[in-house]
Amino acid sequence: MPNDIPKNKLGEGIKLIFQNIQLLLESAKLLYENKKFLLSSSLSIFAFEEMTKAEFLMEHHKKREDASRDAWHTLTKNRKAHIKKLIGYISKEEVYKKDFGVKGETRKQKIIDDMAKYYQAIKLHVFYVNWKKVNTCENWQWFPKTWPPYYKKQIATSLLENAKRRFQDLETQQSLQS
Repeated sequence: MPNDIPKNKLGEGIKLIFQNIQLLLESAKLLYENKKFLLSSSLSIFAFEEMTKAEFLMEHHKKREDASRDAWHTLTKNRKAHIKKLIGYISKEEVYKKDFGVKGETRKQKIIDDMAKYYQAIKLHVFYVNWKKVNTCENWQWFPKTWPPYYKKQIATSLLENAKRRFQDLETQQSLQS
């Protein structure tokens, strides 16, 4: 189709996304080292989303075919695009099986969906202060204020290490395709 992303431009897109992932991970590491754990977590989550975009382009690049503009739009511009990218990332991980003892496709998809929503909530609540009703009480909500330090560090450690490992896997996969 004329509006598709041409196959001869996919490599350039992959390269730019890889540069962005590298920048996100370097920034996440600096924030982690400065004990800004939730900001580090958020950047790791953004890196997860970028990895899903890279995988989409890599799949088409490997097949030497144009990438559908509509599919790209659904992945990047749609109202639920962030959740879709996180679902794409999480569904390729084994962590949900290990942590939850998943049996059955329906249960597996529910856990993947819930994890994607949780990651999205971390990302959003770190950057925004919100007035929210919890149970019967209305109050300001901001995760950095309410979460204990050990929990913030634990989340950041897990997300950053996972993102770095997955990015190394993607780089290896891309170098084998080239």
